[in-house]
Amino acid sequence: MKKTVRFKDFFIIFVIIILSSIIVPYMIFTKYIFIIQISLILLSCFTSYFFIKNFHISPILDSENNNLRDISNAKIKNALFDISDLIMNSLNSSMSEVHKKVLEYAIELIEDAQAGSIACVSSDDYVEFITSKGYNNEKLKGVKFKKEKTFLWVYSKNKPLEPIIVNNTTEFNNTYLGDENIKTLKEASANTFKSTLTSPIFIDDKVIEVLNIDSFNENAFTEEDKKIINIFTSLIGITLKNRALLEEANFLSSHDKLTEIYNRRFFEKEFLNFQEKAFKENHPFSIVLCDLNYLKKINDNFGHIAGDEAIISVVNAINSEVSKDDIFARYGGDEFIILFSNSNKSDSEAKMKSIFDNFDNFKLKVAGGKVPIQFSYGISSAPDESIMLDILVKIADQRMYTHKRELKETNKTDPNFASLIK
Repeated sequence: MKKTVRFKDFFIIFVIIILSSIIVPYMIFTKYIFIIQISLILLSCFTSYFFIKNFHISPILDSENNNLRDISNAKIKNALFDISDLIMNSLNSSMSEVHKKVLEYAIELIEDAQAGSIACVSSDDYVEFITSKGYNNEKLKGVKFKKEKTFLWVYSKNKPLEPIIVNNTTEFNNTYLGDENIKTLKEASANTFKSTLTSPIFIDDKVIEVLNIDSFNENAFTEEDKKIINIFTSLIGITLKNRALLEEANFLSSHDKLTEIYNRRFFEKEFLNFQEKAFKENHPFSIVLCDLNYLKKINDNFGHIAGDEAIISVVNAINSEVSKDDIFARYGGDEFIILFSNSNKSDSEAKMKSIFDNFDNFKLKVAGGKVPIQFSYGISSAPDESIMLDILVKIADQRMYTHKRELKETNKTDPNFASLIK
């Protein structure tokens, strides 16, 4: 016989593990921070699975909600199981697929539900449909209106947002929606429902989406339905937060946070593929090492924010000339590395000269004036000079510092940094 655990207790355990997955890695100084973070988030998913599989989860949020005992535990249990599965597999599917599944779960969970939709809330406070069931999805995606004209915000009347039941949907639409939106709703067959149960989906106390469960019957939904959907959307918020955390951790495992280009770890891993091609097929490629000139002086004189902006400006200039077959990565501090695929030294030299010349007159706005931003670079080629990364980097590094000295000799860089402010 399975033991009973209250939903509240399950929820608290789940949230504690999620918070641990965010906080603990940053308390540990290690280059494997993102691997630890992903592992802890997945642990929360398996914990959910364990509880659902081995315990009877009572949907009682607290002692004041004892009337929820009559709600079907099986429905909530299955929904929890599916949501946990969704968390673990969400990176293998698109967000549109995630939203479709969430909507399907919600409609199955509410007895008289026959259709529904999910809408996102944009940063400019507009609400726009992103998926639906039972309607013309493509037509419905064209409907967009201010959030203050939606069921949720109108009926909440400045109170904390929570699930609400609306039975006078036609009257509401005629009052708050424009003729164009009403016309689009008709074309999408989304004006035929007579009852709706709408609920906010929160992430960090901010409404990011709205779930609408619809019925073609009058007065279809009950107070118990509201309580069920409140539990459900709370878990959906956790699901979406977890997905965002997983995506961020996955992204940062291969990308630099500041510049959003690849990081050194990813570059060194991908380099092995080019090394193998060069060895077996004599496939040419070039390594370019770039260094931002006088970054320390920018940081010391104008602060690290200005230094970050200088780094980003160089990255953007180079990135615009890098193809999808090349690899561009931050190698460390103010150094960047490029692998130009299928490119010999002369080809790469022409590319870098073009980038350098186009960037030559760029000036960064700082307090009190403008500072010219400039970088030096050096190039090595494979397989002519080597196919070993450390050797290619050493050759490129030597040539980069030769280029840096040449710039100083031709007054392209000024050791008197103060005179650069204009």
